[in-house]
Amino acid sequence: MLVLATACGCASLSDREDAAAAGALRFEGALAGQDNAALCKDLAPGPRQELEDTAKSD
Repeated sequence: MLVLATACGCASLSDREDAAAAGALRFEGALAGQDNAALCKDLAPGPRQELEDTAKSD
């Protein structure tokens, strides 16, 4: 299992940059389109939970 985890973490810098850029473009598109479900989906778990908790308390 350690070998698999190590192999998965070996993406090239270019691959990681491409993935980050794609994520940012998805988020920007969802923001522009006011697609709240897509925005929340692209947030990391911690900020997503905080946003959900805040929305419930309002």
